[in-house]
Amino acid sequence: FISAFPSTLHSFFSAFPLTLHSFISAFPSTLHSFFSAFPSLLHSFISAFPLTLHSFISAFPSTLHSFFSVFPSILHSFISAFPLTLHSFFSSFPSTLHSFFSAFPSTLHSFISAFPSTLHSFFS
Repeated sequence: FISAFPSTLHSFFSAFPLTLHSFISAFPSTLHSFFSAFPSLLHSFISAFPLTLHSFISAFPSTLHSFFSVFPSILHSFISAFPLTLHSFFSSFPSTLHSFFSAFPSTLHSFISAFPSTLHSFFS
């Protein structure tokens, strides 16, 4: 990479004027193409809008109905699972707390003992 860098840089800068010239010479025709196509694009968008709006509005009631027909079962599943979830959380909480506090001193010791060498590595 390092040995190829000067030649890569040279290639880039030697090709730059030609690239810039190509871009500038192509710009007017690109602009012309865009503006000549713009009215037909706008017409396509405007002519498709009523059909798109109609499709959305006609599908809305069935979408709403589908949502509200499955909503009670989703709510029921959530409510029926809630006590078990709560029980699982509170039954495992003491052991989780114990694991955390029993591991804390050794974790703190590891952090404190590694700190000077980490600091030394960082600043050297």
